[in-house]
Amino acid sequence: MAASAASGCDTIDTCDASTSLIVAPARSAMRRCVSIGMTRSCAPSTAQQGLVFHAGAADGAFIDIPAVVAESVKERAQPASFDDHFSQVRMFYRSLTAIEQRHVADSYAFELAKCYEQTIKERQLVALANIDGGLCASVAEALGLPAPAPTVEVEDLELSPSVRMIGRDWPIDGRTVGILADDATDAAELAAARHAVDAVGALPLVIAPHGGRLGTVPIQRTAATAASFELDALVALVEVADDRVVRLFAEAFRHGKAIGATSAAEPLLRDAGIAADAAGVTVGTADEAVSAVLALLPAHRVWDRLASQPG
Repeated sequence: MAASAASGCDTIDTCDASTSLIVAPARSAMRRCVSIGMTRSCAPSTAQQGLVFHAGAADGAFIDIPAVVAESVKERAQPASFDDHFSQVRMFYRSLTAIEQRHVADSYAFELAKCYEQTIKERQLVALANIDGGLCASVAEALGLPAPAPTVEVEDLELSPSVRMIGRDWPIDGRTVGILADDATDAAELAAARHAVDAVGALPLVIAPHGGRLGTVPIQRTAATAASFELDALVALVEVADDRVVRLFAEAFRHGKAIGATSAAEPLLRDAGIAADAAGVTVGTADEAVSAVLALLPAHRVWDRLASQPG
């Protein structure tokens, strides 16, 4: 059997070359003695032509050093803080703005409404009561269940406004902007919209009634495949008479996402129940619609719209 190291891994060659086995990362945390062939590793080194060397501390090798261990008792136990399941969660929830707190409550209610085991809902409501009574009451009301009393005393920690999303700008690199177009869309207008989105580091996704291309522009999503959850904003360059597109815009609006549209696409907004003067909605030229959407992206969502929506 011969041993060598290559490309950061140990290779153990048996008598049958076809049974070579790649094992642990090479030379990273063990003492190494090489006596044959050529040795390579991810760290710069010279080729070892049949030389023997013993890696020591100077080579960065792991060295066992004897140490005196103080007399003590070894036991399997958890620190006292392990029993505190709620103080950090309470601090996080109470540090949020009212809009964000309502979003958390709505999310809990949405997910628990999908649970068909009554005992699980009741048990989760007890946990929410230990976090915050208002949160528990809101979720319980949505589920049609009584709000239980808390079961443990929870320490009130100092609030941390830094956990809030509202009031800060966030990077938009990689954020996704859907651009609705069709075969009648002006090619220069579509190209300018894509370029504007790409220029700020966001990702433009062209949505069309069909797949393939619009001229030379590839279509990334169709009316059948586009989904609001993968989009951070939407721009409609045209009106597309398709119920799936109408639902796409209605969902994006309900989730507080920025929406832009040209005047030609305004009937689509009406079909989706979106007012042209609603918060975070811009109707105008293609350039105006795209610019307005990109200006809203750093805020992550149109919080003013979410604040005015019914809970």
